[in-house]
Amino acid sequence: MKRILILSVVLLFGFGINAQTTLVFTKGFKANATMSNFLLENSGSKSNLGFGALIGSSDKLEIGEHFALQGELLFRYGTPDIRDKTTGAKNIYQNWSVEIPTYAVGQIKVGLGKAFFGIGPYIGLELSAKSNTEKINLYKKDKITGESTMSHWDFGGGAILGYEFANKIFVDATYRIGFLNLLNVNKDGTTMRDQVFSLGLGYRFQLFSIKLDKTKSMKTFFD
Repeated sequence: MKRILILSVVLLFGFGINAQTTLVFTKGFKANATMSNFLLENSGSKSNLGFGALIGSSDKLEIGEHFALQGELLFRYGTPDIRDKTTGAKNIYQNWSVEIPTYAVGQIKVGLGKAFFGIGPYIGLELSAKSNTEKINLYKKDKITGESTMSHWDFGGGAILGYEFANKIFVDATYRIGFLNLLNVNKDGTTMRDQVFSLGLGYRFQLFSIKLDKTKSMKTFFD
């Protein structure tokens, strides 16, 4: 079992890391202001950005000095609107969702802290969405069709850019775009995809660190 674990580590990190690499796991929390809207296609409406907020955890596994894997669990509230291009009538959508983005992050020391940039996928679960004007629950199933107006699930990609200070306070800006059509009812070919910008700050603290010596690990395995 010991040799299997050692081999797994060697295969995971390969020969692209230094002979000695330190793994550092940090736990973080963040709060961001957001602006979100819907990207509409084949629609007679347009969607404008609405303000919102998100809060949640931001955990990072640093693999050496310049690379990290970052995963987040976020609760988001948004208020995008949709306006009819002809009449100008507006509906504001109040929605709550849970989002789990993951990023492959590159980072570099700048001053006393470090700048970082990452990209990766996310999965989202819409918890609640209501039309403020029509007072309609968009996830309530129709009694006849058995379908709701909008889908609960979303999937997409995103990017993150930020700076972490020496005292472990960090600022970040993110962009996420959905790949899935959020509409269950799209007989006319209309599609609706989510788009979110965010800006905020957080704090992270170290839980543990492990120093790996690739040379010794391989020697131990092959002895």
